Amino acid sequence: MSIELVSKIRDIQAFPSPFELISRLEKDKKEAQGIVEIK
Repeated sequence: MSIELVSKIRDIQAFPSPFELISRLEKDKKEAQGIVEIK
């Protein structure tokens, strides 16, 4: 039981939700734009 739960949690961590991925991409874009603006 506990082993299955751990593997499920690992799967969730390995593959974040689409919303999480989108928010990370948006954050990366903003940071990239900030770097470009500074230069």
